Amino acid sequence: MVTDTISWDSWGHYTWTVPQGVSSIDVTLEGAAGGSNSDVSGGVGGLVKATVPVSGGDTIEVYVGGGGDNPTYDNDYDHWGGWNGGGDGGQYETYGVGGGGGGATDIRINGTSLSDRVLVAAGGGGIATDNYSVELAGGDGGGDTGDDGEYASYNNLFAGEGGTQSAGGKGGDNGGEAGSLGAGGDGDSDSYDPNKLGAGGGGGGYYGGGGGGAKTNKEIGAGGGGSNYVAGIATSTRNNQGGAQPDPSVSSVDGSASITYEVPPPGTPQDVSQTVVGDGTIDVSWSAGSGGVADHYELAKSEDGGSWSLVDGNVAGTSTAVSVSPGVDTFRWRVRAVNDSGSSSWGYSATVSTDIDGLSVTSVGAGSVSVSWSDDAPQKDGAAVYIAESSGSSTGDYSLDQTTSASATSATITGLVNGRTYYVRVAAQYDGGTNSPLSNEVSATTDLPAPTLESLDASTPREITLSIAKNDNNPEGVLEIWRATQSGVRSNGVHFTDVDDTTTSYTDTGRLDGVTYHYMITRNTNDAYTDSGELSATTILPAPTNLSYAAVDEDGADLSWTNNANNGSYRVDIRHNGGSWTTVASGIPRSDEAYSLSGLLHGEEYDARVLIETSDAGPVEDV
Repeated sequence: MVTDTISWDSWGHYTWTVPQGVSSIDVTLEGAAGGSNSDVSGGVGGLVKATVPVSGGDTIEVYVGGGGDNPTYDNDYDHWGGWNGGGDGGQYETYGVGGGGGGATDIRINGTSLSDRVLVAAGGGGIATDNYSVELAGGDGGGDTGDDGEYASYNNLFAGEGGTQSAGGKGGDNGGEAGSLGAGGDGDSDSYDPNKLGAGGGGGGYYGGGGGGAKTNKEIGAGGGGSNYVAGIATSTRNNQGGAQPDPSVSSVDGSASITYEVPPPGTPQDVSQTVVGDGTIDVSWSAGSGGVADHYELAKSEDGGSWSLVDGNVAGTSTAVSVSPGVDTFRWRVRAVNDSGSSSWGYSATVSTDIDGLSVTSVGAGSVSVSWSDDAPQKDGAAVYIAESSGSSTGDYSLDQTTSASATSATITGLVNGRTYYVRVAAQYDGGTNSPLSNEVSATTDLPAPTLESLDASTPREITLSIAKNDNNPEGVLEIWRATQSGVRSNGVHFTDVDDTTTSYTDTGRLDGVTYHYMITRNTNDAYTDSGELSATTILPAPTNLSYAAVDEDGADLSWTNNANNGSYRVDIRHNGGSWTTVASGIPRSDEAYSLSGLLHGEEYDARVLIETSDAGPVEDV
């Protein structure tokens, strides 16, 4: 398998994206050295080598530590810690005397915070000097615990200690700053000592080393080294103190980082497609497969189903413009990816002809029909959309409604009549003026808005007047009037008459008294029909009149009345001495108009009433 390596050897923040198809990387990190001089070296940066699992597209944030400043003994202030966590060296008044701690080198995956660190190679501690007799080496960075800085023979408490896996290194006595997560502590100095003391800064790391303390030339310490770190997801092969060697001839010694990965063979190109951009030019495009990154692509074509021929063996990107012959009917393309590890399988486009086919209706409105078609004519310069009100077979049977752009695969025909059937075909257009044969024919009937049954008026006996709104723009067809004596008119009623589509009012006469009628309007254009909602109304039930006693005897009376209804039956109620009404007879036919009361008490007062009723109305009475 072919490998590739990316390296960084100067301090700074870098970003690298994992190529597709790569599942692991081998990483080597070296922390930066602490500040040195010609007599003694700063601490050496730590070394980490590990394999880290990754996914294609992951962002690797690379932080390369900067070397700590070498101390100088003039007023140029060189005592600063290296980039990415190195602690500053101690400073005597305006003179840089202590060496800066080296910065850590680390990688972070899909994030830039300290908590995103996966591998850390620690920086070394800076030296401590007094510009005369004291020259103390900084502690080496790295390992699970960094090395402590050197100290003057009088007292080791002034040395900065190495960082660990859980805490920064302790700072030296008398002002040495403790290390912390990701940063070394600053070294101290004593501006009142005539020896111009300057302690070393701690090295950066997972946890930084402590800065040295300073009191006298026998009470001073160098900076401690930071600690390395290997996250649980990584598999390490080296986790050592030491890495980059300091060179006193340069101002600082930076860390370094390198990533090596196996280059996977490229994946098969996906979504190979073609788009006509001119009379003799086709753009072929595709997307990269899921394997390794391609160095280049090979493109071949087949014309009219013939054999494959190589068009371009070195396409740099994922699209290219190809000159083609306008006389060829169909094209098919295939593409494969190539890199140092090999070639992918071929990815294929669909075969595309110069004729439009696959026409279908996609949506229908009250005044519109939308159609779409397959993009089967990559060389077309446009599409002509034809429409007719009857089925046809040639261009002369239709009217041209519109032309579209070359890239269009749909069209909407507007301004159509509601509830009418239309027939549509499409043809590919070419600059030469000759269109392709017509596509397949599709038909659609525009939506027909439902009519509105606005109201029913039953105020006239034995009549119900309907108020109607048509609601469509079709001049053809009729309004059907439906009637039933229960709800669900289409299922339970009758279509008893048609009226002209311009009708706004219709009176249904000759109805039975006291009956509830349900009505519905159907709009029928011959191509479509649609129903209104239902309304109901009850005809007037007229009361009987002229109720009288035709004869009265000692225990009975003969009643008579005039019937005024064409529906229903009568009921007779009586009451004794102003009491409650009691029904004495019901279901009396309308034609009888008389009833004889019997069994009454002698000499008592009785009232009588006659009522007419139906299943939908009443009772209505005459007393």
